[in-house]
Amino acid sequence: DTELLAPMRAMSEGRIPIDPALDFEETEWLAHFGGIITFMLAAAYFGTFLSALNLLIRISKYLSRWQTQWIFYLGVVVHLSVRTLTWGVFCWMLMTKRAYWQRMMVILLSFPEFIFLSAYLLLLFHWLEVYIFSRQQFIFATRNSFHKSWQRVFMGTHIVFYTGLTILYIILLQANSSDFKDYKAVLDYLQVVFNFLLPAAHICVWIFFAIRLSGFSYVTDGSETTVWRVRITPT
Repeated sequence: DTELLAPMRAMSEGRIPIDPALDFEETEWLAHFGGIITFMLAAAYFGTFLSALNLLIRISKYLSRWQTQWIFYLGVVVHLSVRTLTWGVFCWMLMTKRAYWQRMMVILLSFPEFIFLSAYLLLLFHWLEVYIFSRQQFIFATRNSFHKSWQRVFMGTHIVFYTGLTILYIILLQANSSDFKDYKAVLDYLQVVFNFLLPAAHICVWIFFAIRLSGFSYVTDGSETTVWRVRITPT
């Protein structure tokens, strides 16, 4: 019974359970190998983070804050910084054989996923704007008013969502062991739903406006090429 409960006890304490069939040398080799892999991942993310941060600083000189491109690069920088921290913690844990706080690691692993989905949603709105106003249509009056409208929707939904996510994280940190599993399942469920919902929404919106705008010609000869280039990014 003690051997069967040992892995569960190790997981609850934030440690990775080690197979008792492995001898000391195999365990040491696995720990060092995992440490090297996670170090390489942390280094790769850190290098990409520095590159994205440099681009964010450069475009900040020419763009005002809260414009589409600035928000996108800000999301990328936050995503990469948290991923770097996550893999750095994993590397430190494996190389030093220290226990880690499982609840904090759940937050570090899930938060960048939601940031990535936010950036994806931003690209969808940008693509939709380019797609609609590449045609000579009369559905929406001006591009400026449409842009401000979807920005309000984007910011409003994200304020509500991330406020709720922050509350869920606080509850998760203070929950007992049995409730912790339930709240972690909620986080996993949210990630799965949004990972399927956003691409599905992209397809449905594209089909709707492809039919709705089918009778309208392009504004210029280069508009179709521009729409195609922008469409590739969220796809």
